[in-house]
Amino acid sequence: MTATLIDCRPDAVVATEYSVTMAEEIPSEPGIRELKARLSDYVGRAVHREEPVFVTRNGKRVVALVPAEWAERMLAERAGGDSN
Repeated sequence: MTATLIDCRPDAVVATEYSVTMAEEIPSEPGIRELKARLSDYVGRAVHREEPVFVTRNGKRVVALVPAEWAERMLAERAGGDSN
């Protein structure tokens, strides 16, 4: 299915078409092979739904895809805390 995303931020493109995959079609916590095969779908889930995608290895969470804004905020908070 194709949808149109309208982004109202001043620095953003006004409308972008992207592929949408229904949540039930892809696992919520993919293994590395699944992530590799469908990376675009998982990046879309993290960015457009603003929800983390936990990637597993041998059934254990090893990394998460999150919106860049979340990671930038976390790094800024860590840097602020390290200066004491």
